[in-house]
Formats: sequence, C-alpha cells, structure tokens
Amino acid sequence: MNKKTRTDKSGTYDVPISTYQTRLGNLPEASTTALDDCADLLSQVERKLFAQMQKVDTFKGKVFNQIKSFFVSFFGILSRQFNSINFTLQGKVVSIRSNLDRHISENKERVEKSRKTLEKRYKKEVEPCQRKKHLNKIHQKKRRLAGL
Repeated sequence: MNKKTRTDKSGTYDVPISTYQTRLGNLPEASTTALDDCADLLSQVERKLFAQMQKVDTFKGKVFNQIKSFFVSFFGILSRQFNSINFTLQGKVVSIRSNLDRHISENKERVEKSRKTLEKRYKKEVEPCQRKKHLNKIHQKKRRLAGL
C-alpha cells in the first residue's frame, strides 16, 4: 500500500493511500453512454495536460494557475477533477523517471548476453546437416540484438 506524507501542528506522519474500483452491473444505456463520454473527456484532458506539461518549463505558480483556469473553462470540468488528473499525471511521470535507470541497465545486460551468445555460436563447429539451422539461429539472434 502506498503512503502519502502529511504534516500538521503535531508533526509529520504517513497516511495510507487506497484506490477502490468496482464493476458496474446492468446499467441503463443512457448511464453507460454518459459514463463513457465522461471517461473519454477526462482521458482527453489528461493527454492534453501532459502535452502542455512538456511544452512549459516550469509548471508552478502563475503558469499553473493560467493553465488550470484554461483547462477548467475550455473542457468544462471541475477544478477538483483537474487537480486529480494533474496529481495522477505527475505520479505517472515520476514513476517512469524512477524506473528509467533500471530499464537502461536491464537492456545493457540483454545486449551483453546476446553478444556473448553470438560469439559462442560463431565459434561453435556444426555438422554439415545442421549448418542451415545453426545459421538461422545466428541470424535470428542478430535480429534480436538489432532490436535491443
């Protein structure tokens, strides 16, 4: 369970964050359509907000307030919805950035392992009847290495 740090007069403490979800049963068609439209709108707002975050160097202070007021008026959403989308989006960005080093190191390991395997396959002597199969394995390993 994730935790969020809160500070008040008594000090700093961690508060657990919980996320709830449910499946909707047999809803009327009108309700389903309305919920789908709402989900489409909020996902569009999230994508546009991400694009805007990439354009602006600092996403704080007056710039943030201007962007927030624009999004609230343009998309017709509540300020609370905007804050929720912004918080979720910042969490996604932080998560991806924190995992970036791990992804890079994993890919370097994969490349090294593939190169070592290729060297072994080149050195391996094969019977003439197995030669075509062996060359195909080398070819496929080269293709995989090029994709990494």
